[in-house]
Amino acid sequence: MDLTFTQGDILKLFKASYGRELDVDLLEHGFIVSEDLKKRILSEIKLADLTIGDLAKLGADTATQATQEQPVVKPFRRI
Repeated sequence: MDLTFTQGDILKLFKASYGRELDVDLLEHGFIVSEDLKKRILSEIKLADLTIGDLAKLGADTATQATQEQPVVKPFRRI
């Protein structure tokens, strides 16, 4: 049996599986964000419209990811 899918078919299947909104869980499935997409997203963020709380949440998310990736190393105490 030979199946042929068009790009439109594949996009329909992708949308049916993951929805229309790209989410962080796609990164866990091996997807990466292109530099062009990063630039596009960052160009749409208006820092002046963000509150201090919003900015703190952005920093907290990256800090949480960094602590999850690196193991905790405790110093060895000499007596």
